[in-house]
Amino acid sequence: MNEQQKNGVSLDGESVGIESGYILAAQVILYRRVLPSHLQSSKYYSPILALNSDVDIERDANLEVLLTKRPDNFRHYPGEYVFPGGKQDFEEIKYWDLKRTGVREVEEEIGVSIDQSQLTYLFTSITTLGERECRVDMYAAPMPYSQTPQLSSEVDNLVWGEVNSLIGDHDSSKIKISRISLEALLSLSKNKGLLKRTGGD
Repeated sequence: MNEQQKNGVSLDGESVGIESGYILAAQVILYRRVLPSHLQSSKYYSPILALNSDVDIERDANLEVLLTKRPDNFRHYPGEYVFPGGKQDFEEIKYWDLKRTGVREVEEEIGVSIDQSQLTYLFTSITTLGERECRVDMYAAPMPYSQTPQLSSEVDNLVWGEVNSLIGDHDSSKIKISRISLEALLSLSKNKGLLKRTGGD
């Protein structure tokens, strides 16, 4: 448990973050492995990327992460692409980490149920919501193969892509990624080991 997480919640269950004027939040980087198009034939490909004697998943499959587009009428980061996530609810402040927040937000936003045990803490980022500081714990989790992300009132679009490809799309103005999600992508690009210890690389 990192020091910023410990400072976010006190032993008696009160949110130190709220009292100090900052907001606690979580984002979840969902990832999946996808075979390139030339291997996506009936001979090699299955929806769950089942191992085949002719295909090495670790060698041949591309690692993709999911970004969601916020509606244009949202107050914060309108029309920007972000990792699924959101602010901690009051009933969640008694817990030492923000895994419950991440799990809840993923299900609310894209209808995907993930188990807390699948979440791996990566790092904490700092941003602002209005005039208040927001501390966001970033987690990684594998996308359940049996589920499909859905649009909702909080999500206008879904984009899967390789980390460097998404960064390139942002740089070329094809999509606009929020600052905190872009910084996370840049960190993943520079440090492949961040996802390696989650089983994602």
